[in-house]
Amino acid sequence: GSIQDWGWILDDSTGFIMQWGTLGNSNGTYNFPRAFPVGCFAVFVTNTNAQGTQVDNAFGYPVSNSQFFAATKSSGMANLVNNFPVAWFAIGR
Repeated sequence: GSIQDWGWILDDSTGFIMQWGTLGNSNGTYNFPRAFPVGCFAVFVTNTNAQGTQVDNAFGYPVSNSQFFAATKSSGMANLVNNFPVAWFAIGR
């Protein structure tokens, strides 16, 4: 595994993989540091900083075993999907 600001950990006995990282600009499809051999069960995305007086909602989901989508939606921008910075965490096998 790799333990840094981004990386992954594999439990050899179960095949369970945890991966994480940050995105300076979100709103797109991104590669996991390592593809999940079986599949990604979930992607969790959160803001890495405040967006002033706006209510900002970060979200994401698995696209494939090797990619995920991440973005933010801001109330100050008519609920349009935008590209604020986020941190993400994914689990799978």
